[in-house]
Amino acid sequence: ADTDVVAGQGTIALEILDRMPETEQIVVPLGGGGLVSGIAFAAKHLKPSLRIVAVQAEGSPLFHRCLTEGRLVSLDSVDTIADGMACKTAEPYLFEMIRRYVDEVVVVPETVIRRAMRTAAAYAKLVLEGSGAVALGAVMNGQVDSGLATVVIASGGNIDPAKFLAVLAEEDKS
Repeated sequence: ADTDVVAGQGTIALEILDRMPETEQIVVPLGGGGLVSGIAFAAKHLKPSLRIVAVQAEGSPLFHRCLTEGRLVSLDSVDTIADGMACKTAEPYLFEMIRRYVDEVVVVPETVIRRAMRTAAAYAKLVLEGSGAVALGAVMNGQVDSGLATVVIASGGNIDPAKFLAVLAEEDKS
């Protein structure tokens, strides 16, 4: 991600805190790292107590693996419904920003992402691609502190209609 794009994405945190200053936690999709880096950098400078949780798909857990190993690693393969966030390699400067400003990186199972896509469509009338639904999935799956005033970033509706209809037709087995 270009540094200007990362800086621009930081304006999302400015808008959130301007409109909802009581926010205690922001849950953000994490693919290549630009979106969460921009949000986390701006948010932590404005409100250091704000908790930032980044969410990756189980089929593409690049930054989770990098943080677990404490170094940059590459994934051999990725396979996820969240194809907009499928990354095999990380930009070094984004890894450092995530390490510094993100409080936690969680990995959401593929079935949970699909359920979040269905939930967003059914209850919020939102068409979310897998990448846009991961943060909601983490909240729905109990992987995020539910006792905090939380904003969930649900971005991305660029999904093939046939793929989206197939996800909608699946039955929840929970």
